[in-house]
Amino acid sequence: MKTLTTTILTLLSIWTSYSQTAQDYTKTGLDKYYSADYEGAIKDFTKVIALDPTGTGGYLNRANSKFNIQNYYGAVSDYSKVIEIDPNFEFAFYSRGTSKEEVEDFQGALLDYNKAIKIEPDFEIAYFKRGSLKINMEDYRGAIEDYTKVIELRSGDSNAYTNRGYSKILLNDFYGGIEDCNSAIELEPNNINAYLNRGNAKFELGNYKGALEDYNKTVELDTNVALYVYKRGLTKLLLNQNNSGCLDLYKARDLGMEMAINAIENFCK
Repeated sequence: MKTLTTTILTLLSIWTSYSQTAQDYTKTGLDKYYSADYEGAIKDFTKVIALDPTGTGGYLNRANSKFNIQNYYGAVSDYSKVIEIDPNFEFAFYSRGTSKEEVEDFQGALLDYNKAIKIEPDFEIAYFKRGSLKINMEDYRGAIEDYTKVIELRSGDSNAYTNRGYSKILLNDFYGGIEDCNSAIELEPNNINAYLNRGNAKFELGNYKGALEDYNKTVELDTNVALYVYKRGLTKLLLNQNNSGCLDLYKARDLGMEMAINAIENFCK
């Protein structure tokens, strides 16, 4: 009986050591992760996996670490293992989708976002990422649907209005695009992309004064982006502000925009 009791206590001691060790490696791994020591975190999470191969935590944390060192294929592999263990883990599908995007597996990413949303119909960030992916895939109407869902779930998302407006502009719905950019700017007065998109829409409508106001704002917010200065310069030329417009084109050239060189040759000689 004494031998049996000793054996039971020994087994309990081994089990306790096992659990605490996995937890300890998880803790140190997370400490390293949040200190941006991703390589060190990967080593610790690999030890967690060795101790607890049927749990999702080690694989998920290691995948996140791999993503942060741009080991996207490794991240996809670990997220896939999480999904194998828990097929209804919506965040794993979402995260695998973001990794697939990074390696330009756009169709695979789309399928993962679809699955994440099917599992969790109110998964706001998945709609946002899927909308951005659809823009890259030139499915602008699909992108509009996804950003509309984001706005439905969280009406204060300035970037959702900005991106939906951009999608509308790409479909030549310039007034709809302007309306969405207005909403974005109301929510976030320094939303530079909203000013740029609204300026582009006004430019396409021939409202060059309105476009110039928006391009002025983009340059005010960031004076060293060649695109903003270039667009402002071209708009000034259309408003017969030739000297100021050419100065902008020269600056855009100096900031590295090759298109500005052709514009200078055509309008500023």
